[in-house]
Amino acid sequence: ILFRYLTFLNPLISEFWTSLGYCQMFKGETDEAINSFLTAIQIDPKALQAHIFLSQSYLRLNRTDEAKAAIKEFEKVL
Repeated sequence: ILFRYLTFLNPLISEFWTSLGYCQMFKGETDEAINSFLTAIQIDPKALQAHIFLSQSYLRLNRTDEAKAAIKEFEKVL
C-alpha cells in the first residue's frame, strides 16, 4: 500500500514503481508487477533492478522470449 501511495504522490520516481512491482511480484500479482516495472523503465531506462525484476516476472509466467528481450533491451541502454 505504501508504494502505491508513493507512486500516486510522485509518479515520476522510478524507484517507487520498482518497489511497488517487487511487492506485487512477491504477492503473486505478476501481471501488475510487469506493468509497474515497465513504468519504472519508461521513467528511467537505466533502472537496473526494474529490468532484472521484469525479466524474473516474465520467467515466472514462462514467457522466456520476453524475459530475454527485457535483458537485451537493458544491454542497449548501457
